[in-house]
Amino acid sequence: MIYSICQGIDDIAIADWKDLNQSNNPLLSYEFFSALEACGCAGPNTGWLPNHLALKDQGGSLLGVCPLYLKDNSYGELVFDWAWADAYQRNGFQYYPKLVSCIPFTPVTGSRLFAKNVDSMELLAQGLLAITEQKNLSSCHVLFARHEEIELLQRFGFMPRMGVQYHWHNRAYRDFEDYLDVFSSRKRKNVLKERAKAKSHGLSIEQVLGRDADEKQWEAIYQFYCITFEQKGGWATLNRSFFFRIRKTLGAQILLHLAKEGERYVAGALLFFDDECLYGRHWGCTQHYDALHFELCYYMGLEFAINHGISRFEPGAQGEHKISRGFEPTATWSAHWIQEPGFRLAIQRYLDQETSQMRLMISELIKTLPFKRESILE
Repeated sequence: MIYSICQGIDDIAIADWKDLNQSNNPLLSYEFFSALEACGCAGPNTGWLPNHLALKDQGGSLLGVCPLYLKDNSYGELVFDWAWADAYQRNGFQYYPKLVSCIPFTPVTGSRLFAKNVDSMELLAQGLLAITEQKNLSSCHVLFARHEEIELLQRFGFMPRMGVQYHWHNRAYRDFEDYLDVFSSRKRKNVLKERAKAKSHGLSIEQVLGRDADEKQWEAIYQFYCITFEQKGGWATLNRSFFFRIRKTLGAQILLHLAKEGERYVAGALLFFDDECLYGRHWGCTQHYDALHFELCYYMGLEFAINHGISRFEPGAQGEHKISRGFEPTATWSAHWIQEPGFRLAIQRYLDQETSQMRLMISELIKTLPFKRESILE
């Protein structure tokens, strides 16, 4: 078997990527990773230097690939290890650069070890360790991976880390009203009140597929994305070129929710979807409209999922406010390999404690779900 490092996704044939990646998730697609790199969102001087791991047989056929980046910071990962980096520095060690396998800026669970079979997945795991040691890096991190992959990585010394997101599950609801029927009376009234409040502003609400949206609608979505970062004191990591590229390459799996006052767009949300899941990604607005965020980001998405038989809705990272709208606390998993033995032991102890706390938190949060009967979670 032969390992190679690809300095860009273009080093991998699109047909090979699609053959190995069995998912129809647009955020794991060749087109998504290619857009990040081609538009300069991931690459030199971005903190995301592509080092994709490829596994080939002696004849040169690709058996596996792992999207992989050399990182000199921890921005855009959504699994926070800043405290680990700080501890390294205070003790005279160098934490960066490190290796990270994930979808940049995208906390969505899915495969990270694309392979023909389990044997090839194991070889990819070995390859991750070999590269980390060869480059003398502090660590290797596989973020938001499938639980089966986390278990496999554990056999090679990776330490699992548990997180929490809030996901919605479609239990064969006929329509939105049928979904609300499982809510307690008070919680159902709150949802209806929020939807009415969002519509009371006199805004025109649009739902359009990315492939059908015009340039003005896409420009509005891009501007809302930028506004959100400006309001929160951050910086927009995705540029205009990226948005207009995925319009062409992934538009059939993109959903835009837009609110318009007269001829001016004032708010919008960008979502991706496949046959199984709807993924909420970005939101922004020019000014505050009470409950409009819930309408564009959650309720319209829930209706879309129900109407199209989509079984799951992942609206993004964080946000306990999602629970009262029916999004259930759900464990997410990452895996971490630390090269320095002393720090590996300390981080393992920390993760053991953190996991116990996470499990307790999830069990308590489940009790606050708005459903009128607990049997819905069975």
